[in-house]
Amino acid sequence: MSNTKLCLDGDWRLTSPEMVGTELKMSVPGDNYTALLSAGVIPDPYWGTNEKKIQKYADMHWILERDFTAEKELLEHHCVILELERVDTLAAVFINGKKVLTADNAFRRYRTDVRKFLKSGKNNISVKFDPVIPEGAKRNKKLPFPAPMVGCCPTPHLNLIRKPICHGGWDWGIQLLVSGIYSSVCLYGVDDFLMEQPETRQIFRGNSVKVEAGVRVEAFRACTRDFIFRFNGETKTCTAKLQPGWNYIKTEFIVNRPKLWWPNGYGGPHLYLLEAESGDQTVSSRIGLREIKIITRKDRWGRSFTFRVNGVSVFAKGANWIPIDAFPSRQTPDRYEKLLESMRLANMNMVRVWGGGQYEQECFYDYCDEKGLLVWQDLMFSCCLYPATQEFFDDVAGELEYQVPRLRKHASLALWCGDNELRGAVSWRSYGRTDLLIRNHIQYDRLNLMLGKKVNEMDPDRVFWPSSPSAGQDVMSDGWHDDTQGDMHFWEVGAKGKEFNAYRSVKPRFCSEFGYHSFPSMEMVNMFCPEEQKNIYSPVMALHQKFAQGNSPMVAMFEKQFRMPSDFAKTLYLSQVQQAIAIKTGVEYWRSSKPRCMGTLFWQLNENWPTVSLSSLEYSGKWKPLMYNARRFYAPVMITAIAEKDEHITVFAVSDLLKDVTLKLTMKYRSLDGTILKSEKHESLLKAGTSMKAGVLQIPESLKETPEKLFCEIVTEPNPDINNGEPLRYTYFFAPEKKCELYDPELQMEIVSDGKKKWEIKLRTAKPAFHVVLDLNGLSGIFSDNDITVIPGDTRVIHFFPGEACTEKELREHLTVMDLYGSYH
Repeated sequence: MSNTKLCLDGDWRLTSPEMVGTELKMSVPGDNYTALLSAGVIPDPYWGTNEKKIQKYADMHWILERDFTAEKELLEHHCVILELERVDTLAAVFINGKKVLTADNAFRRYRTDVRKFLKSGKNNISVKFDPVIPEGAKRNKKLPFPAPMVGCCPTPHLNLIRKPICHGGWDWGIQLLVSGIYSSVCLYGVDDFLMEQPETRQIFRGNSVKVEAGVRVEAFRACTRDFIFRFNGETKTCTAKLQPGWNYIKTEFIVNRPKLWWPNGYGGPHLYLLEAESGDQTVSSRIGLREIKIITRKDRWGRSFTFRVNGVSVFAKGANWIPIDAFPSRQTPDRYEKLLESMRLANMNMVRVWGGGQYEQECFYDYCDEKGLLVWQDLMFSCCLYPATQEFFDDVAGELEYQVPRLRKHASLALWCGDNELRGAVSWRSYGRTDLLIRNHIQYDRLNLMLGKKVNEMDPDRVFWPSSPSAGQDVMSDGWHDDTQGDMHFWEVGAKGKEFNAYRSVKPRFCSEFGYHSFPSMEMVNMFCPEEQKNIYSPVMALHQKFAQGNSPMVAMFEKQFRMPSDFAKTLYLSQVQQAIAIKTGVEYWRSSKPRCMGTLFWQLNENWPTVSLSSLEYSGKWKPLMYNARRFYAPVMITAIAEKDEHITVFAVSDLLKDVTLKLTMKYRSLDGTILKSEKHESLLKAGTSMKAGVLQIPESLKETPEKLFCEIVTEPNPDINNGEPLRYTYFFAPEKKCELYDPELQMEIVSDGKKKWEIKLRTAKPAFHVVLDLNGLSGIFSDNDITVIPGDTRVIHFFPGEACTEKELREHLTVMDLYGSYH
C-alpha cells in the first residue's frame, strides 16, 4: 500500500492561560510573537524601545492547536507517524487530549506513531509550550557543577536549554524568546518505511570518481524491498532486507572525467541529480563531486590551516552568519537566497554558520551548493560552559543523529566545528582561580570529546575541528593570540579599541572572526527610530546598540581618522566608511601574507533586526560600504598598499587565479586638488595563486615633510583575464584624512538608462572626491561599486541594478550622494 501524507500546516489557534479569553490565529510553520504582532496584542518589538514592553510574554505558557480530519485511507496503514522538526522548545504534544510526544530540543526531529490516538473523522492536535526561563533556573539547581552563561546574553541559564541561544539577546541582537514550530507538521500513514534524501561518499582516483550512493531508511516493520538509484544517466537496483529502525541501502557508480563542484571563483559549482526510488516513494538530492581536505602541516611559520578543494589550495573569503531574523516566521527562502547571492556577488566563497544560532534550513545549504559557498558549520554551542551530565549528552547525541546525516549530503559542507569560543569560556568563567580552571577544562573536554566522536562516526569524510578559535585537535593553545597555527579570533580592534594598524601585528593562519561596528543607514534607522530620537546617544539608538561599550569606540576612532561629522546623517555615513576601512585593513594585510594566511571570515555578514552592528549587510539585505569593499578586497585579483615596519609603503598584488597574468599598473601621485605631481608605470607577471610586491610608493622629495598634501591613486590597465576586465583601483593617503585639507569636489551626477535592467550613474568632479557613497533610501537594489574615489577628468560610471522596476524620476528623488568633504561641511 502507498504511504499517505497529511500536512497540518496553516492556521492554528494560539491561546495562553495567562491571557484568558484571548484566542489568536497563528500560522504554522510560525512563531507566537508573529501571531501576537499580527493580532495587535504587542507593538512592533523592533520599533523604538518596544523591546522592553514585550518581555512579559516570554514568561507565559502557550497552547497551539487545530482540528483536522483523518480519512479512512490514513488510518488503514500499519502506523501513522507524526513528524515534528524545529519545535521551539519545551513542548508537550497531545492528540485528542492524550499526550503523544514531549520535545525539549529545538535542534532535533521527533517522530512517533500516533495511530492508536487517532479516530476516523475529526481529530484535535495541541502543543503546549512552557517558558524557558523558569526551566533554565530549575535545571541549573540540579547541576552537579555550575555551567555559567555568557555575559552578552541577558537571559539566564539559556545555555541549559537546547534552543538558539541568541533568542535570549546578544551583543548585536534583540531579546525575543519566541516559541513555535518552524517546519511543516506532518502525519505519514506508513506500512513499511520512510526514506530520507539520498547522499554519496566519494573516492577520487585520477580522472574518475567512485560514487557510493546511499539512502537512509527508517523501517517500521521487517520487510524486503527493491531500491532503484539513478545517477549520471545510469540506473541500478538493489534488494534490501529492512529491519525495524534505521537501515542504510547503497550502491556504486563510476563517473569518468567528472564535472567537479568548485567554490565560487575557482570554477562552476556543478551539481548532479541523484534519485532513489522504492514503491511509491521517490527522493532526490543534488550532488556535487568534489574532494575537500584541510591541510594542517608544520611549516616555517608554525602549522598551516588551508582548505584544499580538488587539489587546489583555496583562500577562504567570507563572513560569519547569524539567523536572518529574530522572528522565525520571517526566515523565508527568498531572504536566504538574497543574502547568499550577495555573498557570491561580493566574491566570497565561504560562510561560517555561527554556533550561537541554529542549524540552518535545507534551503540555506541548497543555495550554498548552487552558489559555490563552502560552509563552515559550527555545532550549536557558544561562549558558555555547558553541562557534562549524561542526560545532556544523550540529548545532544539525538540532535547530532539528526543534523549530521541531514547535512552531510551537501557539497558545500566543508567542516564541522565543535563550538564557538567555549575554550575561551573555560578561562573567562574561572575568574583566575586554578581550581575552577581545572574543573571547567574537565567539563569542556568531556563535551568536546563526545561531540567529536559522534560527528566522526556519522561523517568520517569531513574534518571535525574542535572549536573556533582553536589550534587543532589535542592542542590547548590560545586562539586569540597565537597566530602560528589553527584559526584565530582577533578582537583587539573591534572590541578593545586598538587602532586599525593593530591588524598588522599578527598574521593568522586563518582568521575566522574579527569585526567592527557601524551605525545603520538612514533608511534602516527610519525603521526603528522616530525623528526626535535621531541622536546617536538617544534612548532609542542606545537600545539598538547592544555592545557593552556602546558607541564610544566608534566615536573615539573618528577622532583618530576623520574630522567629526556635522550632523546625524553624516555620522551614520562616516561610521560605515570607517567600518569598511577597518575590515579592509585586516583582510588586505592578511591576504597579502598568503600562503601564511589562507582564510578570513569577518564578523558578521547579516543582522537579525535593524540595529547598530558589525554586519556588512543591513537587516533589509542592503549593502553597506563594507560589502562593496569586500567585493574589491575579495576579488580574484586584489591590489593594496601597506606601510611596512621599515616605513616603506609596498604595493602588493594578490591572485587567487589558477593561471599567471600580466599586471600593468600606474601610480599617480596627486595633490588634493587633483594635480598630477608624479606618475609611474609598473608591469609584472603575477603568478597563479600568489602574493607579490608590485611596487613601492615614495613621496616626492618636496612633499616628504607635508604628507597630508597628497595622495596616490593606483589603477591597473583592464585585462580580460583579471576580474572580468574591470580595472583595479586603490587610493592611498600618506596621512590621516583628518589632516588633509580637502576641496569641495563639486560632484556632478548624470542618470541614464542602458535600455536593459540597470541604470547608469555617471559621476564627475571638479576636485577629487573621496569615499563617495551612493544611497537609495526606499529603493532596493545593488550598485556595481560604491565607496569610491572620483578624480577630475575621469568619469566614473556606476551601474544600479534595481530590485524592482523604477523610473528615472524615482531614482532622482531617492538617490543621495555623500563624500568625505561633505561629511563635515
